[in-house]
Amino acid sequence: MPTFLTVKEAAKLTGKSTSSIRRVIYPIIHSKNHPDRQHIEPTEEDATKQRLKGVNFAWRMSEELLHREVP
Repeated sequence: MPTFLTVKEAAKLTGKSTSSIRRVIYPIIHSKNHPDRQHIEPTEEDATKQRLKGVNFAWRMSEELLHREVP
């Protein structure tokens, strides 16, 4: 089972800024059927449900995606 990290955790692990980590995540979550979508949590459906409830949530990305996309 893959390990998922919050944006803040990923930034700390890589030494990059949270903005740099978000630049990796946002194109994936804004693109329908992106091949890396399974590396981002929550799912599109769960994120929509949480937004409709007015709940704040943290995006999380898999360590695999992090190491592949952030040098």
